[in-house]
Amino acid sequence: MSTYAHMHEKDYQHLVYASRKRRTLVVALETNESEDGIEERRKRYSQRIVVAIEGNIIKKLKSKEDEIDKIGKLNWALEERVKSLCVENQLWKDLAQKNEATANTLRCNLDQVLAQVHCDQNQRHRADEALAGDAQSVLQ
Repeated sequence: MSTYAHMHEKDYQHLVYASRKRRTLVVALETNESEDGIEERRKRYSQRIVVAIEGNIIKKLKSKEDEIDKIGKLNWALEERVKSLCVENQLWKDLAQKNEATANTLRCNLDQVLAQVHCDQNQRHRADEALAGDAQSVLQ
């Protein structure tokens, strides 16, 4: 092989080597850019997922807070109703005790009146018997 051909072959080898190296660099750059793009898309997608999840969590928390408020208001209304019923119950209890006392007084008064009537009837009956006895003794 001639020196010229040998030099030409070295240049050719050098060109092939340089070309391969350039291609490797281009592929590496494109791969890196592609990987960076994929990574960036993953980050954006992950952020969208996080935002969506946060939004759902916030909605659920708001819903639960509203439910807690509603139950709190219902509980307050029920407590007020219980207080009202306790007052009403005490009024009915006082009225029942008053009516029971009145009934006992009336029963006692009735017993006294009946005893007095019975006593009066006994006295009349004795008086009638005494009159009848006197009338019979006068007639005899």
